[in-house]
Amino acid sequence: MTTTDNNASFPEYLSRGLLLFCLVAVGIGQSFIFTSLPPIGREIGLADVRISTLITAGAATFVVAAFFWGGIINRIGRVRSVIIGMSCYAVTIGMTGFVLHEALERNMSAEQTYYFVFALRILFALGIAGILPSVQTYLIAHTDIKHRSATIAKIGASFSVGMILEASMCIFVKWIRLNRTVLYYCVSGWWCCCIGFVLCERYKACSSI
Repeated sequence: MTTTDNNASFPEYLSRGLLLFCLVAVGIGQSFIFTSLPPIGREIGLADVRISTLITAGAATFVVAAFFWGGIINRIGRVRSVIIGMSCYAVTIGMTGFVLHEALERNMSAEQTYYFVFALRILFALGIAGILPSVQTYLIAHTDIKHRSATIAKIGASFSVGMILEASMCIFVKWIRLNRTVLYYCVSGWWCCCIGFVLCERYKACSSI
């Protein structure tokens, strides 16, 4: 069912805004790995080649998993796919922060850290690959033809805003001299909030039927 922006109710606006908020978080998570992982990896003793493989493995898995998420989304639904992807994102980002923190505290060797982070990056990419297509199809399906171009523009802008916010977060963390792994916990907490909001909206929608 498509709705125009003029005829959309407040809950409909809230649902759209929440999904765009999720895309902002996706943009943050996709970009901060590239800025935070290399310096932390060097500090714990990982070679540049291994750091590159961690980033490449996640990106390659994301591309491959995206092909399979299309069929999964059709079977289980868009909202469930978003919730699964967000849950996977929050857990893996939080655990990555914990592993890197332990490595910086010298409680874990560089070799152990590499394999743990490698596995977490794979799981991270497998989950997140379904978020963007789920959000895109949901928003487009609930927007009339006249406003679909504007909706697609909002999707792209939300992702870009996340990438901009990530750079600001990195500068802030460095400025106040916090442990760099704090950023991982912040992003994980952001995603937990997103999950909570989505579940609340889903519960309200089901209760109103």
